[in-house]
Amino acid sequence: MLTSDQIDALGKAARKIADPITEHLLRDIARRVAEAGQLTSTAQYQIWRAQQLGLSQRELKKELRRRLGLSHREIRRLLYRSAQSGYDLDIRRFPYVQAIPFAQNAVLQQIVFAAVELAQEDFTHIVQTMGFVTPYGRTEPLARAYITTCDFAFQQVVTGAASYTEAIRQATRNLAEKGVRAIDYESGAHTSLEAAVRRNIMGGLGLMQEQISQTTHDQLGCDGWEITAHANSAPDHEPIQGKQYPDAAYQALNGSLRRRIGTLNCGHAAFPILLGVNRPQYSKEELEKFRTDNEKGVTVAGRHYTGYEATQMQRKLERTIRKQKRRCLVDEAAGDTEKFSQDKTRLTLLRQRYHEFSKAAGLKTQYERTETAGFGEKLRTFAQSAGHSDGGPPGKPIQIGTVAFSDEQAVLKPLAAAQRAAAELDYEINCTVTSDGKVWAVKGIGGFVDLSGIPSDLKGSYSYHNHPKAQTQGSFSAEDVRFFFRSGAVYSKASDHLYEYVMRRSPDTLAVDPDRVYHRFDEVYWSDAMQLAFEEKIDAELDAYHETMLRLSREYHFFYERRPINGA
Repeated sequence: MLTSDQIDALGKAARKIADPITEHLLRDIARRVAEAGQLTSTAQYQIWRAQQLGLSQRELKKELRRRLGLSHREIRRLLYRSAQSGYDLDIRRFPYVQAIPFAQNAVLQQIVFAAVELAQEDFTHIVQTMGFVTPYGRTEPLARAYITTCDFAFQQVVTGAASYTEAIRQATRNLAEKGVRAIDYESGAHTSLEAAVRRNIMGGLGLMQEQISQTTHDQLGCDGWEITAHANSAPDHEPIQGKQYPDAAYQALNGSLRRRIGTLNCGHAAFPILLGVNRPQYSKEELEKFRTDNEKGVTVAGRHYTGYEATQMQRKLERTIRKQKRRCLVDEAAGDTEKFSQDKTRLTLLRQRYHEFSKAAGLKTQYERTETAGFGEKLRTFAQSAGHSDGGPPGKPIQIGTVAFSDEQAVLKPLAAAQRAAAELDYEINCTVTSDGKVWAVKGIGGFVDLSGIPSDLKGSYSYHNHPKAQTQGSFSAEDVRFFFRSGAVYSKASDHLYEYVMRRSPDTLAVDPDRVYHRFDEVYWSDAMQLAFEEKIDAELDAYHETMLRLSREYHFFYERRPINGA
């Protein structure tokens, strides 16, 4: 059995497995389309087409093989960790039984091994069926789609049917709108790579968990099942959640459901019990409160949502933000600064809407759900060249003073003042002191603040930013650490309503690729910190980022500490 929080965390991890592949492909094809549109004769284009697209296919196959290896390792880690966590939760209900430890349970090990093999095989098949929707609206395999899209851009320009800029936009529109597709060549149907991979991984996880729970059920002599319960349940599962069923009744019930319990397409799971021995986890009164609270829901902008509908609206906004980020990635790769500026402004507005809706609905924002591989500091320089400042006061740096930069106490003073001013804010602000002694203040939106507009060099700088209560994870984020390494900052401080935390560069701090640090944060978070959370040794929401930072600071040799704020 897995808890609803664990299922949610696994879903996020499953979605991210395909992200690096999607980001690489979108950037690569958009860049090559832009090159094709710059050629002015058919002879030039045919030479370029033969050389560059042939080279691109060889490079692409090599890169996909490398990324497949990384994805297979992540799948293996994901399944093994979830299997052990689910088994441990199942047997915890029977403290008086001497259960076989997970590592020594040969039957379970065989189940997990088979699940890993199947999931990796399915993932490889999905990657081998990847393609794009071409400018003509057809879904074609990767190699063919590259050629079709580049041909389109060249023909539009050389025949005068469109300007260079418009031709590139037409050629790449479906890349941004549809992303990378997984194609079923028998039926012709296609879906996003992200959705296909998530469905594949979560389906395999669900089947594996069912088999593990059934094995535990049989080994311990159980005779029934209990379905987990959580707030804001989907309508089809709400009447049955939290209840206990004899074996036959549960099997009949589950077989009649359109969405079976245990498939992990929702937050529910079932765990084995001894009827009359194991008390239900939730009383009838608690389950009724789940139901009435869900029905009561919230009203946002004059529209009523049940609790479940509000969470689904939040998921929709998160998907929309990820899609908008893909548009920005394609704009950047194609060198289209004008469209990038427009799409970045739309992204800022979407982030603001997401923050406002979540706050009005009383839902915790989950910005990690909006993350897209390759998006972040990589686009800062391009944003500056586009003259983008997020369309208004947010993101616009204001010089609020100067200090003697050689006096560290004087440098830290405006940062302390910013921390006091940010204590009750529900959006991020940043105060940065650059090595020229200038003090800059930048306002953000929700859990995001853009420093790309600061004109002074950020190398050697000191900075502070807040994490609003609704957005905090109790420490620095992967984006915070990447920016620290990319900018060359010496000192970075952040705080929320419970903690304040500091990163400081030292003479021993390693010079590493900022993107590597970003991805390493993600690896440590999912492989180490979330395992501790699964084992209930730390609080996932408040301590997983902190645990990740502790490990990164030792690995890359920078100073890090977190301190409770007075009274916390």
